Amino acid sequence: MAYSANEHSIIWAWSNNTTRPAGAYGVALPTSNTQWTVPAGNVLGVDEGRFWIEDGLAAGDTRQVRFQSYDDLGQSNPSAYSPAIVGTTIGGDVPAIDEQPKSVTVFGGTAATFSVRAHSQRGETLSYQWFYLDIASITDTDKGKANYAEWKPVVGETGPDYAIDAADTLWNGKLFCVDVMDRTVNASGVVPTVRSQPARLGVEQTSAIADPDAAAATLRMVPTITLELTPTDGSTIVQHRDEFFVPYGCTFDMTFTVMDAAGDPCLGRITLSRHTYKNGSHKVGTSKDLALTNGLHTLQGDYPASDPSSSYWPLTPSGDDGPRVFEVEARLSLDSPTVTKVLPINEYFIINYGVVLPERAAHLLTCDTEGLLPGGPTYALTKHMPLPSIAPAMVGAQFDGWFTDADLANPFEPPFASGPGQTTVYSAWSQNEYAVSYELDGGTNSTDNPATLMNDSTTVTLRDPSKEGYAFEGWFADSSFSQPVTAIPRGATGDISLYAKWRLIEYPLFYFAGIGKNPAGNPTSHTVLDGELPIAPPTFEGAKAGTNAWYADSLFTQKAPGSIPAGSIGDEAFYGYADFAQQEPEPGSSDPAQPKLLAKTGDQGPLHFLAVAAVTAGAALAASLGFRGKGGDR
Repeated sequence: MAYSANEHSIIWAWSNNTTRPAGAYGVALPTSNTQWTVPAGNVLGVDEGRFWIEDGLAAGDTRQVRFQSYDDLGQSNPSAYSPAIVGTTIGGDVPAIDEQPKSVTVFGGTAATFSVRAHSQRGETLSYQWFYLDIASITDTDKGKANYAEWKPVVGETGPDYAIDAADTLWNGKLFCVDVMDRTVNASGVVPTVRSQPARLGVEQTSAIADPDAAAATLRMVPTITLELTPTDGSTIVQHRDEFFVPYGCTFDMTFTVMDAAGDPCLGRITLSRHTYKNGSHKVGTSKDLALTNGLHTLQGDYPASDPSSSYWPLTPSGDDGPRVFEVEARLSLDSPTVTKVLPINEYFIINYGVVLPERAAHLLTCDTEGLLPGGPTYALTKHMPLPSIAPAMVGAQFDGWFTDADLANPFEPPFASGPGQTTVYSAWSQNEYAVSYELDGGTNSTDNPATLMNDSTTVTLRDPSKEGYAFEGWFADSSFSQPVTAIPRGATGDISLYAKWRLIEYPLFYFAGIGKNPAGNPTSHTVLDGELPIAPPTFEGAKAGTNAWYADSLFTQKAPGSIPAGSIGDEAFYGYADFAQQEPEPGSSDPAQPKLLAKTGDQGPLHFLAVAAVTAGAALAASLGFRGKGGDR
């Protein structure tokens, strides 16, 4: 993300929280011939910081960078360049604040008003949004803040004046500020916006003095605490109001200045504490008291790298001593005579030590395409960062814009006033319908195969059609069956024709004539295309005339037809039987002395039977198995 800290600097920040964390990153800059290159000084190890400062720019300047990741500082195994990220410094066309909000002190329960006066340098009507500094997040475990101090919008306060009807003493010391904005984007694609200086609300207990003027004279004013970081190693430190961007490992001095409302120095001391937060957990370093001399105190040689024990500059709650964000808390205690004129307050500053936390500095904009496009990109947008071109492209479909609700009722339109938080936008599409035709060659299609597809159709796994007497051998994209197709990919882009390939099934015929003979002319197989095929009865030597016949079952209970009807499908088995002159037990006798005529022995081919020779009723069986042909004993 690009973070515009002031009118002459852009902070380029990135995260290493990925599925494949890098060992180093490079910040690529455009060259004169529209190419990109990573200068040697732009390669940073992940333990050396995750932001890069581009300084010395002019107000409203726009710059682009791309990122590249590596396995190490030697730039081995480089990734492809990321998309270009555009950043813009705070422009010279931002609204001009003619009168900053002023700090006020009131008695509890009485009204307080903050006001700002500004004008647009582009001749536009201005918009406003008031904010308060939230420092009240408390956890149950350590009774400390679970998150960094954060500016949050005052809901509904969108005018130049912010009136509080009855101030609560619990609000004593609370800070307020206001964003002043034009209503349209400028040539850089951002809405010119300026934030006011913070103003503080002081709330005293209700006075016992009856005379209002006399009571007002006893009100103590709120002071101003400022912090200056001075690098001592030649590094560049960028400040944006109460936020500092400090390169990892930088050495610096810290100077605190405390003045009252009249600009006079305050007497007393500052108790300094430094905090870090991660995943809702909090860690604080050892406190240090700083005595004020003429309202000033400079702390020399006190920086994270000077504190290997991490006593004053704490590690993160997870024990990380690399780049991290500190919240510096300065608690003011006052000495006489200042104590009678000034309210004690707490002030907070943020030091981004080699890293910027996106959730603190940016608004996360997630683009939900409902699975139509991979990724569902999330953009970290900061103030004065142009809104990226987030219109997706999908072949064959018309993108109809982003919406802030899943029902696509509320369009997402600029200006987009980014600030810490998260927004999901949803894509709308005009869908095209495409026909899917199936060349079945007499077959019947599966009802699961679609007749039409849309641009947002999911992947379709094709089902098998059916055709009596044929085996399906697959779908093909061409009539010559050279391009097999098993599925239609998601996101159709045109009409589709599919061709079914078939193989004619040859069904075997099995004859079991025992000691008899299967006539040589009987067919041994058939297909659905064959006409009627006559089946001649078996012959048995010595059998009674007219009793030789084929049966459809091995128990000889049902005679088989004398032919295979035209267009028949399926395997057929024929069992030969005849009566002889001597008296024999009836076929299928349950007499245990009689052997079984036929027993199935298991599949060893298309169909295998074992014929058990038995002399019953003058009949005996032996197996005869054959394949397609019209002659010979089988």
